[in-house]
Amino acid sequence: MKEAELRTLLVAGDARLLDDLGWGKEYLESQRKLRASVPRRFESGVEHLRQRLVIDSRWWWHEAGEPNLEALQAAVWEDRVIEGDYQSWDGGSKAVRLEAYGLVAKAGLWYFVGYRDGEWRTYRVSRFASVRLSGTFARDGRFDLSVWWPAHAAEFAGEMAGFHFSLGLPEDRVRDLRGIAPGRVDVVGPWDRPGWVRADVRLGSSLYAELVVLGLGRQCVILDNPELSRAVIERCRDCLSAHEEVP
Repeated sequence: MKEAELRTLLVAGDARLLDDLGWGKEYLESQRKLRASVPRRFESGVEHLRQRLVIDSRWWWHEAGEPNLEALQAAVWEDRVIEGDYQSWDGGSKAVRLEAYGLVAKAGLWYFVGYRDGEWRTYRVSRFASVRLSGTFARDGRFDLSVWWPAHAAEFAGEMAGFHFSLGLPEDRVRDLRGIAPGRVDVVGPWDRPGWVRADVRLGSSLYAELVVLGLGRQCVILDNPELSRAVIERCRDCLSAHEEVP
């Protein structure tokens, strides 16, 4: 084995995610055995790598534990149908019945891929209030999670950037805006005020846009979306009213 190939084996796993699946101890033991079997000529290179590179896929803040991950993992492994209660993004709850096709870890969060009504769909594992395993199903041999997920993720990212608007803001605040909405801000040129630029922004909803504008406060101007302007003004009025009522 070449040293470069050995390096990929030593950094390919994520101990925290594997621990979520109940494989944490096995992963650490496999890494120990792999390092112990390293040819002497590669030992210094392996130690050099260990001291200088860590892969941590977790976001800085996340909910601890995934109480239904174990059940969903079992369903995926055994080609089972699951029945459960799922909390939607708007806070509502709905009953679901899904064929279990896969699990995906993205940015430290677990997603469940299930099949229903003729299509594969994605669900946040943390939003399952309960999961019950039901019967088995015949898995579609044409489905390949490693192919389907990248295409689905790209499509989803496009859908989550469907609300467009433009802002005028100081050039030195563009970094803040990009920190709030990474990958969804394009600076198209200077704007009317000295030191200000025009930025085109793509977000997932008008609510998200309102929060961005309110966060920037006086350091931005909405340029081309009167509905968003009215929504922000109304939000400010509601906020003032709520806080004025506080004794």
